[in-house]
Amino acid sequence: ALTPASNLSRKVSASLAARSAVDSRQESINAAITAQLAAKKIDYSKLTKEQQQNVYVDVVVQMSAAPASTNGSLISQYSSTAQIQEETRKVIAAQDSIKKAVQKITGQTASESYGYVVNGFATKAKVRDLEAIKKVAGVKSVTVNTVYYPSEANANSMANVQSVWSAYKYKGEGTVVSVIDTGIDPNHKDMRLSSE
Repeated sequence: ALTPASNLSRKVSASLAARSAVDSRQESINAAITAQLAAKKIDYSKLTKEQQQNVYVDVVVQMSAAPASTNGSLISQYSSTAQIQEETRKVIAAQDSIKKAVQKITGQTASESYGYVVNGFATKAKVRDLEAIKKVAGVKSVTVNTVYYPSEANANSMANVQSVWSAYKYKGEGTVVSVIDTGIDPNHKDMRLSSE
């Protein structure tokens, strides 16, 4: 039988666990913001609290509605490229009212729209506006983009890219690279933008 003391203890434990999860999520968001700004040579920790709240960051806004790959509009084994593109276009078109609501908050338009694997769009937002965007009807999550850096120090020399850099004066700065093969599984855990 539960005693009042043990019941209180369980409530306190649950409350602490919930607070820990929120703190962990906030640390992850702060790390992503710090990395984005560091890539622009801005030290987030040296900004005032007001400056930290007013800085723009790149985010992906994910919709509550399912993307074309999982909303039942396509037969995965038999859909043609044209059908996939059409259903993806429909998903993106349905984002319009949410994009407008987010634009009213941020003053920014969507830079990219996604509809096949993820139903969402990319935009810029001030840190202070992230919570307001999450409250827009139809928004599932707002994810601050993660900055990635190469982990293989020898890859450039192995691929002999220095000669290309010398010959063409182009190193690919600002280029977004994505590798998607025909074996994509939109339900795989690594294809989720957030844990929400």
